[in-house]
Amino acid sequence: MNNTERNSAYDCPICYEKLENRNISATQCGHVFCTQCLVQTIGVSKICPTCRTELTLEKIHPLYL
Repeated sequence: MNNTERNSAYDCPICYEKLENRNISATQCGHVFCTQCLVQTIGVSKICPTCRTELTLEKIHPLYL
């Protein structure tokens, strides 16, 4: 499996869209989402959608793959 195939295999756990060719971000707890989905979720609930750890916009980091 090459890098393109490996990266395209990942989906955002919020919207279930492929993360390929999208802005993506990671939480401090290590979970990866579409940046747009993550920002919207934090605006509503302030917790990680995967593990429910407290989360703020300052605690997310853009990923460049």
